[in-house]
Amino acid sequence: SMETITSPTTTEAREYILLYASCEYAQFRFAEFVSLAGLFDCRFGVVFTGIDRERQLIANYSQQQPIWSDELFSDTPTNAGVHDWTGVAAEASIGNNKLQLCSTWWRSRSVVCILCEDEIKLRQVVKRSALIKSLLRVWQSTSCLLTMLNHVTNGELAPYLAEASSGFDNGAWTRWRMCIELVNVSAAMDFKVGIVDQFGEAGLDMPGQVDLKKPEFELYYLEHWRYDLTAGAVTDKTPVRVYLAPKLCSGQSRAALHNLSLSRRIFIGNTSMNVQLAFIMCNLARVSPGQLVVDPFVGSGSILVSAGYLGAYCLGQDVDYNIVFGLGKSTKAEMRRQKRTEDERLSANFAQYGISNRFVDCLVGDASQHVGLWRHSALFDTVLTDPPYGIRERSRKVKRDPDGGPKKLDENYFPPKEHYSLGDSVSDLLGFCAMRLVPGGRCVYWFPVIQSEYKGADSLPVHPCLQLIASVELPMTHRTARVMVCVQRLPMIDTPELVAMASNGATIVNHDHHQLRSSHYSRKK
Repeated sequence: SMETITSPTTTEAREYILLYASCEYAQFRFAEFVSLAGLFDCRFGVVFTGIDRERQLIANYSQQQPIWSDELFSDTPTNAGVHDWTGVAAEASIGNNKLQLCSTWWRSRSVVCILCEDEIKLRQVVKRSALIKSLLRVWQSTSCLLTMLNHVTNGELAPYLAEASSGFDNGAWTRWRMCIELVNVSAAMDFKVGIVDQFGEAGLDMPGQVDLKKPEFELYYLEHWRYDLTAGAVTDKTPVRVYLAPKLCSGQSRAALHNLSLSRRIFIGNTSMNVQLAFIMCNLARVSPGQLVVDPFVGSGSILVSAGYLGAYCLGQDVDYNIVFGLGKSTKAEMRRQKRTEDERLSANFAQYGISNRFVDCLVGDASQHVGLWRHSALFDTVLTDPPYGIRERSRKVKRDPDGGPKKLDENYFPPKEHYSLGDSVSDLLGFCAMRLVPGGRCVYWFPVIQSEYKGADSLPVHPCLQLIASVELPMTHRTARVMVCVQRLPMIDTPELVAMASNGATIVNHDHHQLRSSHYSRKK
């Protein structure tokens, strides 16, 4: 295990590398890392490498001067303390150039260099991440392989090698390997083996047995090549930077992505949330063990499963009786047109992963009637949801008489449903969050938009009791996209005016449900 590597005793900032797994969902990297850094109170500095046009955003910028997180968010509004870094991507539109630079920098690189004074907290951040592959501690960074080999030959790495060897002497690890990683370029295995041989000839020697399959200590030689987005290829003749760095830990949520795969899950629906996106939602919401999390549009409960996996207690609500009780036909490919089995319901998913004790209940309820449905107090720590857009799943609510009451009150009567517009559902959702979230509690939800009309934070719903934390756009088609929105409940003030504001819905800016649907299915570019 990489946990056997001891943390440095110095309190000075050391350089680390965040190695990301792939370019998929790269737009969420910065928002996720900042949110988790705030959760674990981890102060970090951004180190810029190479020459990029984005650096022009900051006048008189010096490559030797990193941007620290407290400086990054110093002019960002916050209501929950100096380390509760808000804003993330949303604040880029306000004119925070440093924040905009870091967000763009993070998105365009699989290798991100940071400074940190507390390695323990940094490991906690990485282990919660759904996007980071590995955390490396930089021993040496140079401009090319030849310079790195000279440092090894001259004995400049002796203190680091002694630090690593102490783990072998203490019995923390006995097997090791050297990994050659070239970012943005591919190389044959013979080429990588040749680099390992060159390090051996230069005098790099480690105690212990070499084990390529199950090592307990991994030493990385990392070459970072710059990918030219305009050319669509690597055009430079030399790497941006090369590093020699041991691996400290992996993003443990990466293993959870495999364990919680939808393809092996007992109960799924047509619109079950991608596991990786569900974990990103949990990380933006800072879901923690012991919290009470609710999804008012629960569906098959795919988001709640990830929250339960992280230790939260989960409660769901949906207006569809069949989905809550697992009735009707299965959506699994191998069981298409067959009735669901007896155990094919939300609670079975929690049992499948050994987290049944974190499943509270799943209720049949109309989200549009949240005012009279729940107790009038702050009940929930977090709200995670994906409201139906009316594209792949219909958005429905209980049909009511003109006087506002239900059609009938018979015990065995199932009332008819009517169309529930997207604007109304999101407005009711944010009204629910304003009334039921604890102060400082977060809500993460998805909001569909037409790409040509989306103007950033100005196009998102607004509620006077909720503060926008982050918004990240994810394309669905060439014309439509959906935005992951994170909002936070402002401090509670028990006044009649605030109660009235909370009970009202949000202000939805120019959002036409039918126009969104036609744009989504349009073939015109």
